[in-house]
Amino acid sequence: MPGWNLSRVGDSALVLAFDQRIDPSLNQLMICVADAVRWSEHPGVLDVVESYCTVTVHFDPLKTDVERVVTDLEVAASRGAVADDHRVEGITDRVLTVPVCYGGSRGPDLDEVARFGACTPSRVVALHAGRDYRVYMLGFLPGFAYMGSVDRRIAAPRRETPRPCVPAGSVG
Repeated sequence: MPGWNLSRVGDSALVLAFDQRIDPSLNQLMICVADAVRWSEHPGVLDVVESYCTVTVHFDPLKTDVERVVTDLEVAASRGAVADDHRVEGITDRVLTVPVCYGGSRGPDLDEVARFGACTPSRVVALHAGRDYRVYMLGFLPGFAYMGSVDRRIAAPRRETPRPCVPAGSVG
């Protein structure tokens, strides 16, 4: 069982944090813990957000029995938060196909990634497109998915200077 701690963030959020690592089984646990809180239907809970290794519960402090939410989080974390099978199979095993354009104005990093991987651009495309990716969490923009893990041969480091404008639909 991974280690965890629970902290209050201001007067209207709780964060349950596990070991900081990117791991499908840990992410599955985050989904299960978040679901345990959602299914409890606590009055005043505004949002439950799971990520790679945390679950954050946002609530209205005037409407929420915070100690009940704390107890639910602690119990789910301690138990491993076993979720109903329909949730795991219905959502986490779903496969979506995302069309991708490589190179040119829509994929300006292709040649750079090929140099990093000491391979051809077509090999980068084959390595990138040749596997399924897990969506670990949704990001700061609608539809911005944090996915992983890319083949280490083409896992280029972040750019030193981010581009000020990135074409819609780009893979980063």
